[in-house]
Amino acid sequence: METELFRIKGVVTQWNDAKRFGILLDLFNRKFLAFPDDIPCDSVGRKYLKAGERVLFSPDQKEDARAEPESRNQTPVRARKIFFLSRPLYEHLPADYQEFVSVETWHGNWGIARRPLGGRLYLAREEIISQGVEDIEPGKVLWTKVAPPKRFSGKAPRENDHWRAVEIEVCGYDPQGQLVRYPAKTTNRKQSGFLTLATALEKFAEAS
Repeated sequence: METELFRIKGVVTQWNDAKRFGILLDLFNRKFLAFPDDIPCDSVGRKYLKAGERVLFSPDQKEDARAEPESRNQTPVRARKIFFLSRPLYEHLPADYQEFVSVETWHGNWGIARRPLGGRLYLAREEIISQGVEDIEPGKVLWTKVAPPKRFSGKAPRENDHWRAVEIEVCGYDPQGQLVRYPAKTTNRKQSGFLTLATALEKFAEAS
């Protein structure tokens, strides 16, 4: 029988999305490490922390027990089962919620995008509804809806699987430097089906 975990209060001092970890301080200024696996996701699958947020968490008792007594106050212990005290329990987002994401990796038919508040989205070529797929590369901005992880080969999604980007629109910059979305895909199979960024900007300039 597992020992019941005790919980302590703390505050988020930093969150590094690139390295996927954060720092918490308890009431005695002891440091704890926070990782996405221990952060509950919100209604659209994001796992993140913000500096200044108040949280409730359980210190990892195994790590704390292994630490030398004289180093327990200096060596950060992992924070488990993080619960938000200063964030609304239910965040009201529109049914057609969309967000801008940045492509992290792209392999021609699939890839991974970084979300603005933290976390990643799985990208699939068949979900792209605009032209410009040939311009997708790391750093490219996309405008997308989101959906929960998908069941593959009859297996249920795991808790930490990436959410999916759906109804994806590729974005670029117009001559004035404003972010714009590419036109919808053409249904004329005699055309290439995609516009390069240069062609899209030319059409935008002609229409202006």
